[in-house]
Amino acid sequence: DPARKLAAATPLYARTLGDCERVLGPEHPDALASRGTLAHAYHTAGRQAEALAMFERTLEDSQRALGPEHPLTQTARENYEAATRS
Repeated sequence: DPARKLAAATPLYARTLGDCERVLGPEHPDALASRGTLAHAYHTAGRQAEALAMFERTLEDSQRALGPEHPLTQTARENYEAATRS
């Protein structure tokens, strides 16, 4: 059941994000990618407000840390824009 798998995976995504931010820093590319993964999980689970806030923070941090043309920033922008439309 996909919903059950997502429910089981979401806490793991959250723990991975916490570990990445603690070890690498919140603006490290791996931490930004991990935050995007958790935001997707929230979005898929219907937790729209949390997902949108996380997508927005990821975009802002990506732009500041990596620049507007970096592939992770472009992905973050696309994810944020898609989340605002749904």
